Amino acid sequence: MTQTDIAGTEDFPWGNTIAAKMMRDALADRPDVSQRELARQMGYKSSVVISHMASGRAPIPPDRAREVAEILGIAPSAFVAAVFRQRFPDVDFEAVFGGPADRTNDSFAHELASVAGCTLDLLPAETKSLLREVVADRMPKRRWLSLAELAAVESLRSAIPGLREGTVRNLGEKISRLESALRAEDGGQAGPADSKSLRP
Repeated sequence: MTQTDIAGTEDFPWGNTIAAKMMRDALADRPDVSQRELARQMGYKSSVVISHMASGRAPIPPDRAREVAEILGIAPSAFVAAVFRQRFPDVDFEAVFGGPADRTNDSFAHELASVAGCTLDLLPAETKSLLREVVADRMPKRRWLSLAELAAVESLRSAIPGLREGTVRNLGEKISRLESALRAEDGGQAGPADSKSLRP
């Protein structure tokens, strides 16, 4: 059953909670720990209990949350917090444990984890690497693409092999020729004298 099948159905009332998503993602990322193996390690006689927790048919017991997190390699504090929010959705935990002003350092991380459907430490290595680059860049719009720009850049990468890796010879010259050609097409400026291919 897919996450789309699970979310928002009467049979799986907890299916679209962060806790259930974190558990499903962790099980998917750990081929060495099946639902049956997790059930065995937790002392359950049947893996159906684990299946129900992961699918959202049943809530994850708060008193077993840390154990699930440790076996599956999920950050325990984030998972336990998600389990309490799953079990007690009407409780304002920020009011109980400290207002937003006291949680400034982790509120944005929590927002990102909510978007990702898992704690940030469970993101794929490539995603973590890109996030580090984005955060390190003080002018990200100068460097990072909008969705509208993506197709144009993919075309450039196809036309100029090695562009992404930075291994293109005479890249500045190729970019100048491309700019001139585009301006000429738009009627802005005359194009280059020759129309050599942009390929190296």
